[in-house]
Amino acid sequence: MAGGQTRQVLVLSSSERPHAPQSGFTNALVRDLIRSSREPIQFVEVSVQAARTSGEAPGASTAERIRSAFAADTLDLVMTIGGPAADFAQRFRQQLFPATPMLIAGVDRRFVENGTFTDRETTVATQHDPALMIEEILRLLPETRTVMVVVGASQVEQFWLRQMKREFSRFENRLQFTWTNELSFDEIVQRCRTMPAQSAIFFAILSLDGKGEPRVGGDTVASLHAVANAPMFALYGMGRGIVGGPLLSTDELSRTTAQVALRMLDGETPGSIKTPVQRTGQPTYDARELRRWNIDERRLPMSSVVLFREPTMWERNRRPFMFGALLGVIPVIAIVLLGGVIKRHRTPSRGSVASAALAPAPADATVRVWTAGADGERVEPGEKPAVDITALARARAELSNLSRHLIQAHERERASLARTLHEDVCQRMAALTLRLHTLKDAAHDVEVAAIEEELSILVADIATVSDSVHGRIELLGLTTAGRRFCEELSAKHGLAIHFQAEDVPRDLSPDIALALFRVLQEATINAVVHAEAPEVRVSLRGAAGEIRLHVVDRGVGFDTRRAAPGDGVGLVAIRERLKLVNGDSVIVSSPGEGTRFEAWVPLQSQV
Repeated sequence: MAGGQTRQVLVLSSSERPHAPQSGFTNALVRDLIRSSREPIQFVEVSVQAARTSGEAPGASTAERIRSAFAADTLDLVMTIGGPAADFAQRFRQQLFPATPMLIAGVDRRFVENGTFTDRETTVATQHDPALMIEEILRLLPETRTVMVVVGASQVEQFWLRQMKREFSRFENRLQFTWTNELSFDEIVQRCRTMPAQSAIFFAILSLDGKGEPRVGGDTVASLHAVANAPMFALYGMGRGIVGGPLLSTDELSRTTAQVALRMLDGETPGSIKTPVQRTGQPTYDARELRRWNIDERRLPMSSVVLFREPTMWERNRRPFMFGALLGVIPVIAIVLLGGVIKRHRTPSRGSVASAALAPAPADATVRVWTAGADGERVEPGEKPAVDITALARARAELSNLSRHLIQAHERERASLARTLHEDVCQRMAALTLRLHTLKDAAHDVEVAAIEEELSILVADIATVSDSVHGRIELLGLTTAGRRFCEELSAKHGLAIHFQAEDVPRDLSPDIALALFRVLQEATINAVVHAEAPEVRVSLRGAAGEIRLHVVDRGVGFDTRRAAPGDGVGLVAIRERLKLVNGDSVIVSSPGEGTRFEAWVPLQSQV
């Protein structure tokens, strides 16, 4: 996250988030905002109702509590999560934050479709369709006769209970429904253990059980799945024990919502941002659950995605096998070891966002204020600094450091391989070609000539595979190597690539020359492949103790606030390569206006 003015964001949750069904979405949304924002964000997080009182609509006392927690004129954005929070925010908006932009998110369209919104508000609504999941149960398990619907007793859950009873009435001639809204959680667990034959469980929503006890901590879906003797279905929770079906992707919803929030923080008028209702996506299933319940995959829709299949030995080891064939045993061991280190560092960093950054507060702490700044520190009022986003920042720094070491190791290996192939293998093959030439006679001329031709082709192929960039840069220099690359790429793709170079030092250090050449390669290929431009301009210029690279096109461009076309590993590699030589880069683009990529590397360290 870049430095800058700290933005103030108020998050209104429908209930205490350890109990709320929207908690997974809220975790993902905050995570995406932290990762994507160019400025530090301070989150003021307020639960509009306690779980034990979620049978009642939050009112004036909650509004007074919020008023006393912060100054409304300092807020940059208000985000509501869930139906009760959206209703509360609209009722008390003029009293609490009349001028602050508001984003209503994580809410079913039924809660907002009749609302009246001003230019200061916008919504990212969802479409939940429980009846669609009942149809899915009948399609995958047509012999099903009983469905237990897991639903709680809070205000929101009673709304969905009424909705589902009305929508499920069309299945009454085929199914018998049982409802858990009057049961304790222990009774629900017991029901899951003892479901009759030809049954299924539909987990709808459970934050407050029928005895008034909130579901505190843990994963309720996974807890029920651990004891269930019938297949479980739900509208969310893939990977936690549900069979699957047409699900709403929490990750996609959070990314879409985060993009809208960032546009609002950048000053875009909320009323001008129109986001389509987010609906279920591609049907997705858990292979483990399909196998456990003997569900024939031929019953799945043609466009289905099946996750969590057990990989074959080849799939588990494909990359080491492929690299091993090319590089030999020792490089493979190094790569596998580095991959293991990266995986060990990556695993806790993912968990830190969901568990540490949004750790449950004490039961009575309905207002929580914490800062996710450029330094990753989280500080809560009246408390000592707590480790939070720091863990993510440290993990990212470690991963970045590891990736740079991996790039260096990879380049050294490529250079060593190139030298070996050019100076040893190719020379020996050339010597064999000469020996064959001396053995020519009338009886074997045709055969010898054929072998010579095969050897020549093989030598050329090896030279291509070996990547002689290091030798070219050392022999020709960065400028000539860059120009030749652009000429070859231009001929290959049939478009004009104009290359210019001014005042580029001939005696650049090998590290800087290689880094700039690799960045030039990646940026130019991106422009050629993704820009759809008739020409690309590439320039290298040395001045004022630094060297700058520009790659400019007048193609389709893209919104830099969103994912760039083909960014992924390419842009990550560019950033890490530049960090190796204390360089940096920037991309300037907008739809229809082309793209300008600029990178710079300081030369102060040059001798």
